[in-house]
Amino acid sequence: MKGEPNSQWSGVEGSRNSDRSSSKLYCDKERFEDIISSVAFVSCKPSDWTLSKPEKMPSQGYTLAVIKDWLVGGVDFTLAGNGGPACTEFTSTARRYVEFMVGVAFAMSLGTWAYKNCSLPEYRSSARRDRTGRKLLLVIVSLVFGMEVAYKFSTRTVIFLLNPCHVITAIQIYLLAASPSRLVTAVFRIHINFLNGALLALLFPVTNTLFLPFETEIYFIQHFMMLVTPYYLMRVGGAYTIEKLSDFTWTFGGYAIMILYHFLFLLPIALPWEVNLSQVLCPAISDPFYGPDYRLWTLFHQALFVPALCKIYCATATFFITKFPWTRCKSNIDHDLTLLTTVETKNGIKVCHHCNCEM
Repeated sequence: MKGEPNSQWSGVEGSRNSDRSSSKLYCDKERFEDIISSVAFVSCKPSDWTLSKPEKMPSQGYTLAVIKDWLVGGVDFTLAGNGGPACTEFTSTARRYVEFMVGVAFAMSLGTWAYKNCSLPEYRSSARRDRTGRKLLLVIVSLVFGMEVAYKFSTRTVIFLLNPCHVITAIQIYLLAASPSRLVTAVFRIHINFLNGALLALLFPVTNTLFLPFETEIYFIQHFMMLVTPYYLMRVGGAYTIEKLSDFTWTFGGYAIMILYHFLFLLPIALPWEVNLSQVLCPAISDPFYGPDYRLWTLFHQALFVPALCKIYCATATFFITKFPWTRCKSNIDHDLTLLTTVETKNGIKVCHHCNCEM
């Protein structure tokens, strides 16, 4: 009969399939069950195969253990200068307490003197042009800082975002985004005194803990942008003005704030976590003043280095902005390139009324 060969063939093929299934799948019953359960099949018939709703995985939430893992879970304490018990015990508790009291008392006295003697110029609210360069610089600095944050989260070392260089980058993002005001002027003048960290990071880079792709390149770009941003803001002028080179009130005020940031903020955080934030627990391996007195030496040489670098930076920027022919854009460092005159405001002229350069 015509139907018999097909029936016989179907029987033979079914027998082969049965033998094949018996020899390959059911020889390891446990593995077969694992495969079925992993894809969540609810029926063994091909026509009835459907996917069941996956079970909701338990969430750890923002527990202290999870937060701690984000903060310090990836810190390698075997690297010299990163932290750990040996770094924490580099100096005795009594010595650390004495240095803490001396540093805080010195910074408070210096900061009080600076606050009483510093002055801010009056800021007038007028029609201003929004500069494309400021927007572009804001985007670049924000992207670089965002990548640094991503690196810290991916390596579970978020606590290192408290280091001064990252904080200064965040301050510069604020300066680029904020509306001009006297507060912006004060923050700008103070933060210029924190650029010593960027210069030291470029001259003596510490990259032995950077392993992710382009992490080293972002390290150099970030510290380079820290030096570029104040120059651009000084070029714009307006709220971003500097004091006279003979005025050291803002310089020593910024130096006092940096000391207090290390002793009152970083040190209490670094001690319980045993993480060497900005070398508050033990000196860097490349520190020329390596030894038990390194904190006192730091107070001394930074008292000289911070004012010197700030004034050299401001004098150099002033020269290129007001004197050097190829980069000169205004005759006075205090001029505001974003300010529009009444005529310019009415006619929509986009030319600087200080030096006739197009904006």
